[in-house]
Amino acid sequence: MDQNTIQEPSLFDTEMDADIRYSLNEVSRTSRFMGIVAIVSLSLFLLFFISFGVKIAAAFSSVFQNLDKDGAGPIFLVAIIVFFAVCSTLVYFLMKGSNLIKAGLATNNQDLLNEGLNAFRIYFIIYGLVSIVTLLFSITRYF
Repeated sequence: MDQNTIQEPSLFDTEMDADIRYSLNEVSRTSRFMGIVAIVSLSLFLLFFISFGVKIAAAFSSVFQNLDKDGAGPIFLVAIIVFFAVCSTLVYFLMKGSNLIKAGLATNNQDLLNEGLNAFRIYFIIYGLVSIVTLLFSITRYF
């Protein structure tokens, strides 16, 4: 046999049992729900900061009095943009993984299922890095 014709066995070739199918379907549904809630939350967050950004920047500059009045605004804007970009990236990979897993289960397509699991892997890597950075900032506050 030629090496090009040898294929690895697929997960669907081994007849996925009903419990695994059900679990993956529930993961897909739950992550889709979480993604929709996150999209709505980010939209409200953006609307809030568009509406009240000037007042929030003024309050931010009064808290950090060592910054001059013009220096607090750009720092605040950069912080909001970074926060929104990280959260949007997380939501993107969460929704992408959910949609691909659902499509892979519906069509019995191993490649779609693998792409969906890979999107979840990237989501959890980013989430873990954000958690570590948050933990480090929390720990350094006590020193």
